[in-house]
Amino acid sequence: SEHRGLVAEKTEQRMKRFNLLTTERDMLRKKAEAPDTHGKNPFKFLVQKFRNWKNTRRLKFLDNHFDEEVDRPFYKLTSHILDLEKRLSHLESNVEGEVLRRLAPQITEKENIDRSLERVRSWVAGARGEREVVRTLAELPESFFVINDVVLQLKPPLKSSTGLRFQCQADHIVVGPPGVFNIETKYWSSESVQNLDLRSPVDQIKLTGKGLWRELNKAISNRQIKVNKHHWGDTSVQVRNILAMVGAMPNTEFQFVKILPINRLQGYLEYFEPVLQDQEVESIANWFSRVSPLSEKRSA
Repeated sequence: SEHRGLVAEKTEQRMKRFNLLTTERDMLRKKAEAPDTHGKNPFKFLVQKFRNWKNTRRLKFLDNHFDEEVDRPFYKLTSHILDLEKRLSHLESNVEGEVLRRLAPQITEKENIDRSLERVRSWVAGARGEREVVRTLAELPESFFVINDVVLQLKPPLKSSTGLRFQCQADHIVVGPPGVFNIETKYWSSESVQNLDLRSPVDQIKLTGKGLWRELNKAISNRQIKVNKHHWGDTSVQVRNILAMVGAMPNTEFQFVKILPINRLQGYLEYFEPVLQDQEVESIANWFSRVSPLSEKRSA
């Protein structure tokens, strides 16, 4: 590893410097013990005195700071080795945390892939549920009409917890003798049902149902839909909200929204007593098709 290589390099270089400084110190001692050879020449005397002073000064420094002088060129290298040792110590005492830190990008990528796969699975399951709902609705009696993918413009807009809603969208509208049904298909896992952060599908379908009811009865008042008048006055058509669940279901009943598994959907739609005549059913179904031109209307 890098640490072992640096330690070996420092040990080798330090030994060379130790030997070099030891040799220098021995030579300085010998020079200090040697007799003066300047004679009576004053210039040589001064030169000799300066050299002796310089050698004595260097010898004293080596005697007092030998180890420091040996290590002086290796300060940066020693610091780097110490940093590596601290890092190795940290790694040894925090193996699990360090592994998680280094794997964080791969873990994040895996989580993103898992979420994408879950969205794909949800989409596939939701699409399968949609097909099952369509097949179930196709088995209704001929007196029922099914309008898929209905989008209504809301004028004025409806207030919601997320702001103003200028349109409402329904997966399926069923119009039959028992009345008008707003059907939304949802695929939720058991984890999603328990997740408090996910937006309530009950609130969504109730808001859609409110918009459908308002626009539908506005059209009846404006004579856009032919509904027989009662001798007491204008009639109002109710919109029942149904949440058709694929997968997990909550163990709770909700006001104004019926939550059903798909296999109970047809029985629920046919359960109610007739309140509309055939011509009223057709008039309402035709109106939904006109106001939502991208929708698909067909007789069940």
